[in-house]
Amino acid sequence: MDNIKLVAIDLDGTFLTDTKEIPKANIEAVHRIMDKGIKVVICTGRTLPGTRRFIDQIDFGHENEYAIIQNGAATHRLPEYDVVAATYQPLENRKKLVRFFFESRIDTLQLVAFDQENLFLIDDQNPSEFVQKDAETLATPITFISQADFDQVEGIFKMMVLGPKAVLDAWNELLTQEIKEDFDVVRSQPIIIEFLSNDTNKATALKALSEDLGIARTEIMAIGDEQNDVEMLKWVKHSVAMGNASPAIKELCLYETVSNNEGGVAAALRKLF
Repeated sequence: MDNIKLVAIDLDGTFLTDTKEIPKANIEAVHRIMDKGIKVVICTGRTLPGTRRFIDQIDFGHENEYAIIQNGAATHRLPEYDVVAATYQPLENRKKLVRFFFESRIDTLQLVAFDQENLFLIDDQNPSEFVQKDAETLATPITFISQADFDQVEGIFKMMVLGPKAVLDAWNELLTQEIKEDFDVVRSQPIIIEFLSNDTNKATALKALSEDLGIARTEIMAIGDEQNDVEMLKWVKHSVAMGNASPAIKELCLYETVSNNEGGVAAALRKLF
């Protein structure tokens, strides 16, 4: 594939194993294609603290490499992690979601929000196991905050509702048309529903970055496994589904590789390059 100039790679379930480790083969494969002049862009739903340690392990070793985080809400230039593009949520929309959540809340569901460095747990002092695990995964401490204080926080990238799958399924059915119109709603995991600003996803961020770099859609490959990768996998010309992806994800992709626990990224890059 001599025409590929950029490869966009998801982290969880793709570049990382289920135990959140990077297979050595994946790093070696990324370095090989970077040595050929191909850009590699990590595209993840994680926060910056939850992404940085993996980028450090990859050791890009080049100036002007990039990472897309927060499911497309922020793009950073490496190695300084300068923000080159960001989409923040309008305060009015945030207030609507907070109000709707607490009016319709079911059982143990909790509402969190993210800025550059923080995970805010809104109007709750007792984080559930789901919120605690997410905070650990993202290497981001939980900041307890009231609704009133949250209204004063600027630079919010996204909000999420977390809880048991069955409970979250039931609450998802209550979402109003207004909320769906105000946000891009993504079921990134069975236990998480994410709320991003309209037209904010990995594909929109990747499109904006590629235009800045002068790289055409036909010159981009993307590798992913989850629902928050769908727009990106549909937008690029060369799409790769992980072996652990759902049948629906595999159906929309041009290629399929082995699972994340088997070094599926390395296998794909070896085969396609």
